[in-house]
Amino acid sequence: MTNLDVDHRPLRVILFGSQFAAVDDPEAMGLSASGHNAVQTLASRLLHAGYDPERPLILFRANQCIGKTTIAEAAGAPAQGPEQ
Repeated sequence: MTNLDVDHRPLRVILFGSQFAAVDDPEAMGLSASGHNAVQTLASRLLHAGYDPERPLILFRANQCIGKTTIAEAAGAPAQGPEQ
């Protein structure tokens, strides 16, 4: 496995209740967030930590996949498209 493969491997995010989210990945252990917008806060922390905004996140609750997104989408970051 190359570094490129690791950098684009999806990060697993576990949701606990309605107001707590944590990354379940050895690469980002310890990153979590709580509050009304826990997933958005967690994604913002991942961006600030230098993670690729286009890196996929897979969301789980009660060991069941409930959705997929990217760090940028979850953080509410503006789309990186061509300038108009």
